Amino acid sequence: MKTLIISFHNGNLLPELIEYQKKVFDFFGMPLEQIETKLSHAAAIDNFLNTEEWDRVVLFDADCVPLMKLEDYPTDKIIGNAQRSSHIQDSKDFAAPSFITFTKELWGQNDKFSFEPVNGKGDVAELFSRNAEKNGIHISLLKPIHVDKIMWQLEDGTYFGYGTTYGYGNIGITYHAFESNAKHHSSSNFVKKCKQILGEV
Repeated sequence: MKTLIISFHNGNLLPELIEYQKKVFDFFGMPLEQIETKLSHAAAIDNFLNTEEWDRVVLFDADCVPLMKLEDYPTDKIIGNAQRSSHIQDSKDFAAPSFITFTKELWGQNDKFSFEPVNGKGDVAELFSRNAEKNGIHISLLKPIHVDKIMWQLEDGTYFGYGTTYGYGNIGITYHAFESNAKHHSSSNFVKKCKQILGEV
C-alpha cells in the first residue's frame, strides 16, 4: 500500500517551525513531504487527492506532529483529531485535517467529497466528515487529553485549544499547536514541543 504523509504551508511560517516538524517525523521514521502552496488549505488537499497516486494519505497541519511512530492504520475507518466549529450553532465534532488519515477506497466511498468549507456550514474537512457519516463510514476521533491554553469546546464539553495533545485514553498520539503563523506565539511553543520530543531540552 502506497502511503503518503503530507503537510501543506503557504510560506507564512517561521522556517524553524518547518524545520522542526520535519525533524520530528524523521525521528519517528515517518517520511513526511512538506508542500508549499499558494492554494487555500482545503484546495491544496483536494488538488493533491485528485492528482497524485496514493493508496493511503496521512495529512498533518504544518504545526502538528506525531508523538509516536504511526503505522498500521485500520483500513475501515477515517481517523483524525477531534475538532468543532464553536462559532457555528449546533455544530458537531469532526475529523480535522490537523491530523486525518484514510484510504483511497474510503475516499471513493465518501464520493471523493471536497475538503472545502461552506460559509456558515463548517470548517475545512467538516463537511467531509458529515458526508462520511451519511455514507455509513466510521470516524474514529482522537480526543484532547491535555491543552496548554483552553480556547474551545467539543460537543461533550471537552476543551481544546493552543497546544492540544490528542490521543486515546491517556496515550498521546498527536500534538497540534493551532494558528501558528510567523506572528503568533504558537509558533515558538510548537518548536519548543518539537525540541522536547527530540530530547533537545
